[in-house]
Parts: sequence; structure tokens; C-alpha cells
Amino acid sequence: MPNDPRADGFARPMQIDNDTAVTRYAEGDSSRGVTVVIPPPSIVNDGPGRRVAHTEPSPPRPAMSGGSIPPIVPETPYTRTVQTVRALWLLSFAFGTAAALFAAFSAKGRLTALREYIPTLRSGYDEATISTAASILFWSVTAMCVALIVVQALVLVRLLRGRFRPRWWLLVLVAAQCVLVVLVHRLVAVDRDGLLITLLALAQLTIALIAAIGGVCPGTKRWLVTRRETEDAARSGRMRLDQ
Repeated sequence: MPNDPRADGFARPMQIDNDTAVTRYAEGDSSRGVTVVIPPPSIVNDGPGRRVAHTEPSPPRPAMSGGSIPPIVPETPYTRTVQTVRALWLLSFAFGTAAALFAAFSAKGRLTALREYIPTLRSGYDEATISTAASILFWSVTAMCVALIVVQALVLVRLLRGRFRPRWWLLVLVAAQCVLVVLVHRLVAVDRDGLLITLLALAQLTIALIAAIGGVCPGTKRWLVTRRETEDAARSGRMRLDQ
């Protein structure tokens, strides 16, 4: 006896011919349901005795973003003035880093000298207070030296990207660096052994001052103006292409 597709209690496709598939939905013994006609894929001949299904090509994918492509700004070569300013700033960072590293690696001797120096400023403190104050002052000044180098480097990057204001910010940072050098001399390089730290800090300050002055000279300004005009021309060309 042939199998009854209704006896299974679920839908079973029944092949009627080569062009149509009919599915009946059955529940129990009674057949109630909907007939769904599923068109088969188109059949194409692939040689004698062979027939393969041919599917339609998938539609093209939509674009990932509808925004316009940002303009490509050509690089503006650094002039000799800008190259000199950049080199001076990098040299200044090297001297400052050397001073901070020397102070950190000789911290034990620096702290001992500072503990002996603090009572000469004001007496009446016990050893624990003096030791704590020496540690706080020494490491705070050293950390400020490192932070100043990082901030100057970040501002220099903005300047080399063609921004006008960072050259004035660098002058302000050099003015703050003058105060920091005094603190280094009084609280870090407090004895003869710390003379090298003072010399490195002074060299850093001198080179940074020359670099900051070079940043506001006419040669640097001309390069900044040229770069700004190049960026504006690239944006204008991109806007015309979009229109």
C-alpha cells in the first residue's frame, strides 16, 4: 500500500511533474490545507542527456556609505626654515629626556641631597616630614619635565600639519619652561653632582626658545600660508566634482 503523506502529520512535498512542486498540509486523518505552488528554477541544456538549473544573478550590493569621499590634500614640502624648526624641537626633546632620565636614575642621591637642603630653607620639621616632602617635590618636578616634553611634542605636530595657532602656544610653553628650569635647579639638581641636570635643562630651554622664535618667523608663516592655500584648493576641487 503506498504511503499516505497525511499519515505523518506534517507537510510533505509531492513531485507532480518536472515543472511544478505541490505541497499538502495534513493533520490526522482529514486533509485540510493549502496548496503552495513553488516554481522551479529554469532548466537549461548542458550537453546531451544533461539538464542543469540556471539561477538568476544576485543584484549588486548597495554602497556602504553615501557620503562623499574626503578631498586628497597633496603634501606641501617643508621649507628649510620649517625643517630647521622641527630639528631644533627634536633636539630640545632629546636634551629634556636625557635630563629627566638622569634625574630618575640618580634619584637616591638626589633625594638625599634634597633632604639635607630642605632644613636650610626652614627648620623645625622632623625627619619623616622632610623625607616625605623631598620625595613629593623631587618626583613632582621630574614629572612636570616629562609632561612638558609631551605637550610640546603634541603642539609641534599640530604646527607641522599646517595650523597657525600652535606656533604661539609653543612660545607660551617656553615661557612656562623657564619657571620649570628654576625649579629643577633648586629642587632636583641641588648639589654639585646635579650640575649635569641643570646644564641639560638649560640646553633644552635655549634650543626650545630658538625653535619657538623660528616658528613665528616669516619663513614658517609663508609655508603655513602655502599649505592652507593647497588645502583650500583641494576642497574647492572636490566640491566642483560633487556638483
